Amino acid sequence: MELDLKRFPLIADMAAGKEVVWYNPNLSSVNPTEVTMADVEDAAARLQRFASYIRRVFPETEVSGGIIESPLCAIP
Repeated sequence: MELDLKRFPLIADMAAGKEVVWYNPNLSSVNPTEVTMADVEDAAARLQRFASYIRRVFPETEVSGGIIESPLCAIP
């Protein structure tokens, strides 16, 4: 399968091992350059407030106390 690098230019950077970030313009109206540290802290506080609910409805989060985390991992 040949990749269309003109249509998906980030693929070349990913293949070269460069860090990349992509925001789906069809899923969010938020401009990522407008997200502030206050926004991040607000979101973290909100997740902390809802941790007991999350733990109840998603038992797999019991180990983390209802905190949802996704570890970063290397993809060779």
